[in-house]
Amino acid sequence: MPSPSKRRSGVALRLAVGVAVLSAGVAVVSAGVLAVNGTGRSSDGGSPPAAGEHSAPPRTSPSPAGSPSSTPAGSPATPSGGRACPPPPEYPTPECTGVPPGKELKKAEGDFVADKDGQVIDGLHITGNLLVEGEDVVIRDSWIEGWVDNSRNGPRGKGSFAITDSTVGRPDSCEAGTGVSESEFTATRVKVVGHGDAFGTGGDNVLIQDSYALLCGEEEWHSDGFQAYRGGRDIVIRHNTFDQRQVPASGVTAPIFISDGSPEATVVDNLLIGGSSTIRVHKGGDRWKYIVTGNRVVLDAWLYSPVDSSCSAISAWADNRLVRIDAAYRVTWLGPELPCVDGG
Repeated sequence: MPSPSKRRSGVALRLAVGVAVLSAGVAVVSAGVLAVNGTGRSSDGGSPPAAGEHSAPPRTSPSPAGSPSSTPAGSPATPSGGRACPPPPEYPTPECTGVPPGKELKKAEGDFVADKDGQVIDGLHITGNLLVEGEDVVIRDSWIEGWVDNSRNGPRGKGSFAITDSTVGRPDSCEAGTGVSESEFTATRVKVVGHGDAFGTGGDNVLIQDSYALLCGEEEWHSDGFQAYRGGRDIVIRHNTFDQRQVPASGVTAPIFISDGSPEATVVDNLLIGGSSTIRVHKGGDRWKYIVTGNRVVLDAWLYSPVDSSCSAISAWADNRLVRIDAAYRVTWLGPELPCVDGG
């Protein structure tokens, strides 16, 4: 597979759980105002962006002959101008994530290996994949057409990075592998397009925040917004938008999928759209710690149910609500709290 994070769980879809959710009170939004049918994807959550919409590639200029392809550690680099995504109750969009508008990029052909500790990659257009082997690598204001990964030496091997204000993937293609993975990384205002999986982990110390992913897929791909597969400790998924509405029904898993022996995750303040079941948090190992609060699940964008999780293992479940959104990901209606529905 193109990325080591693209590994699959044997957790089966639980159709009966979806039916239970809908018959347990989620079906009635408020005093007969609206019913959630759960039988398919409706237009209540707004239309998904068309392929390539909001995703024009950044401008690229060829690198002069002999010019360096990354900035040495400690050198000044172009800042992102105090850029920020609005806090809840608003959510990240293509406009506040990815390469900043007007940023000129230098092209680096093929795969790129960042193997120096403290290496800074600033303003690059990498036409292949970015492989991180050095510690404390910084990636900013860059476009990586392939994927960003630090698992060449194993999911808990050498290599750590922070990626900010960068675009991963191409809007005009669809890659089966994971956009950004695998451990010891922070992603801030990252836009992932053209990938079946946006973010993944098989290790420790991951923070994904203020980021946006428009997932793609093909039949039987098992697409995820974020997947923890044999993940570790200190995993935080905070204030992101994961949109799976472009993925075929047989190729979708969940915007949030934590499973396969992953013992810990904090999932807070995210806008989640689509999936077989939208929030899937399944306990792993003998000791686990899961916090799931403040998330917004777009009404009826799922296939079977909004929630299918190991509720007894979730130490904090609160203020996870149904919403409607418009085409710009703005919340137009705030619905009731979702109960945690136990799928095992």
